[in-house]
Amino acid sequence: MWVAVETSDLVASTHLSKLQNNEVLQGLKALFSEFEANDIALTEFYRGDGFQILYKKPHYAARYTLVTKLFLLSQFSYSVAVTQSLCIGKVDTYAKPLSEKMDKVFIHSGRQLDAQEKGEIAFAKHYVNQDFVLASKFLNRMLSQLTTKQAEVLYWYIKLDFPDQQSIANKLNMTRQNVNTHLLRANTDLIRIYINHFTDLCEKLDSDKEISE
Repeated sequence: MWVAVETSDLVASTHLSKLQNNEVLQGLKALFSEFEANDIALTEFYRGDGFQILYKKPHYAARYTLVTKLFLLSQFSYSVAVTQSLCIGKVDTYAKPLSEKMDKVFIHSGRQLDAQEKGEIAFAKHYVNQDFVLASKFLNRMLSQLTTKQAEVLYWYIKLDFPDQQSIANKLNMTRQNVNTHLLRANTDLIRIYINHFTDLCEKLDSDKEISE
């Protein structure tokens, strides 16, 4: 079965107070429970400030990795950064615990986490092409420049599957014009193209293709 695996760590979580750390973890657990309830992914925490996510279909990975990052950027009154390492590959079963899985996709995802830039999203090069790796670098640059409000509007836009702007305005008690302004400044059109491009890549997966070492 083709899947995507995300191995992630919160950045400098020791700088958060105990109350803040608990608030972040409880928020993530609530978010991840939605992923599991909607049959999108299996999730598991490790070491307190790290987590793994097995996306049951690879094309889920780009969208919901962004949902997680934007949640952390927008839903707290303090800064919360996360480093997210993703890889596509095959597994024989979805069964937990994820921490005991030795499939190559888990190994590659974990190894990349130790080598990549802190606070960024990166895809291992075992499936995605060099163009997508470059696109991910641009994505990280755009995300690093978001204001909290832009991140919040973008979070709901992606999480709710790209609804009309009035729906977001109603949810956040904003005007539709303000929603439009925030989405424009957040480069939402480019981020949506990024998500759709990743989906297109996943649709081309050959069921017999092996991930290279």
